[in-house]
Amino acid sequence: MSEAESRAQEIFLTAQKQSDEMRDAFLQAACAGDASLLAEVDKLMISHQKSGGSAPPIAGSSGTVGESPEELAAKMHKAPPLPPTDLKMHTIAGRYKMIHKLGEGGMGEVWMAEQREPVKRSVAVKLIKSGMDSKKVLARFEAERQALALMDHPNIAKVFDGGTTDYLQPFFVMELVKGVPITQYCDDAQLSPRERLELFIPVCQAVQHAHQKGIIHRDLKPSNVLVALTDGKPAPKIIDFGIAKAITQKLTDNTIHTELGGWIGTLEYMAPEQAEINNLDIDTRADIYSLGVMLYELLSGEVPFSRKQLRQAGYNEMLRMIREAEPSKPSTKLSSSDQLPSIAARRKLEPRRLTKLVSGELDWISMKCLEKERNRRYETANGLALDIERYLHDEPVQAGPPSTSYRLRKFYKRNRGAVIAAVAFMVILIAGIVGTTWGLLQARESERLTRLEKQRADAEARRAREQEAEAKKQEGFAQTNAQEAGEQRQLTLETLRGVIDDIDAQLKNVPAQQTLRKKLLQNALAGLKRVARHAETASRADREQMKALHELGDIFLLLEAGGTEDANKLFQLALKIAEDLAKSEPRTI
Repeated sequence: MSEAESRAQEIFLTAQKQSDEMRDAFLQAACAGDASLLAEVDKLMISHQKSGGSAPPIAGSSGTVGESPEELAAKMHKAPPLPPTDLKMHTIAGRYKMIHKLGEGGMGEVWMAEQREPVKRSVAVKLIKSGMDSKKVLARFEAERQALALMDHPNIAKVFDGGTTDYLQPFFVMELVKGVPITQYCDDAQLSPRERLELFIPVCQAVQHAHQKGIIHRDLKPSNVLVALTDGKPAPKIIDFGIAKAITQKLTDNTIHTELGGWIGTLEYMAPEQAEINNLDIDTRADIYSLGVMLYELLSGEVPFSRKQLRQAGYNEMLRMIREAEPSKPSTKLSSSDQLPSIAARRKLEPRRLTKLVSGELDWISMKCLEKERNRRYETANGLALDIERYLHDEPVQAGPPSTSYRLRKFYKRNRGAVIAAVAFMVILIAGIVGTTWGLLQARESERLTRLEKQRADAEARRAREQEAEAKKQEGFAQTNAQEAGEQRQLTLETLRGVIDDIDAQLKNVPAQQTLRKKLLQNALAGLKRVARHAETASRADREQMKALHELGDIFLLLEAGGTEDANKLFQLALKIAEDLAKSEPRTI
């Protein structure tokens, strides 16, 4: 026998010593949230009850010599009488004839029966499984009966009666819904997405009615939403409030409660808060989440997390996925599914058109229901129904894509360690880049300043060369002008000398013309003085100027009217120029 089996038998034997009121609490504490261990103990208890109070052998147990463990257990607990193994055609409560079994759940069975009195009709009878009539299960069963009795809605199965069988099995009688799960009906009838949404709206309205009565279903799923034809039209009905929880009122004296370390619901449709270890804080928004999963499945043909996917993850990882893992959008699920052609065919659409139709507003509505943070979901089932109606009437929906900041917060929450490490790496990387960039900028700035300095020096050198060239050019012009001026002066002096010589020669020996001769010579002398003044202000380095001064001096000596004094001045100037030339250019003199 394995250690787990030995542990289960030990817990089972000790549980038999507990009172009925304390047994359930003891089992939960002893199993400490280990679902497999609790299931093993439950199997032992069921086997014990079916055997009329005897228990299977317990390895290592102690007892009186000659007494088996089974005999000891039988003394501690006496099981109630067992019902027939087959209830078919059996009558309970004197008026309900069992016809055939419709279904079976974890704790109860549902039968189709004929009610004989006070009216004849077909009904559904739900009763506790044999061996499952613990106080906890009985409390849940009674809670469902009371919950259904409180509600009166066309889309919620009605309760007609209730009681206990001759074999002490609680039962209640409810409206017989001859239907199939809503997803199956939609696929079989090949309803379009619009038709599926129209059929889903009354389901939301029925859940709203239950919430207004203070009841949370807590296990909404397609198999609990049956669709039957009424007057040729499909009508959904919600059944199985077996794990319903009262919001505002006490349903029974044994008020149902959720045990620490346990969870209630169906995995694929379970809200994140139902998967918490301490899941006492459950409200109507848990049903909104389950409605969102059904809507997701009606649109995409799959649930966000399949049972196989969850089961393969293991117990703790499975609950973590429900609480934390973000599902993909319905349109994304469709586009990545290898079953897309058949899914689209059951909705009478082409695959591409179906994906396009679901993306956008239907994605938004579905994902708003599936928010992990329940305060971001629709506040009421009626709010969900109204948003679907807005979509069908081409009106703006209340749901919308999550903001960028919200997605970033969610991403950080899911990947906190990786984000911190990435941010630290980025800070170091950025610091390195900033330091390298700063050094590069400094080097570039230094290079730029050097380049500007070189350009400035080149510009100054270019200007100096230009100025030097311009100076040489001007000097050349000056030399050319001086040469031309000297030539002009020489020509003028030669002309004047010739004119004076001619006048003097013609008039010198004519007595009558001496006055005229004197007047003409005086005029010539005045003109020469003007030429002499110009010569005195010319460049001293001009050899032609020196020659001109000599020529002027010679002319003044020829004149009789005061020319000697002027001639001496001109000779002195010419001598000065000659001395300067001798100093600067000794070889030229």
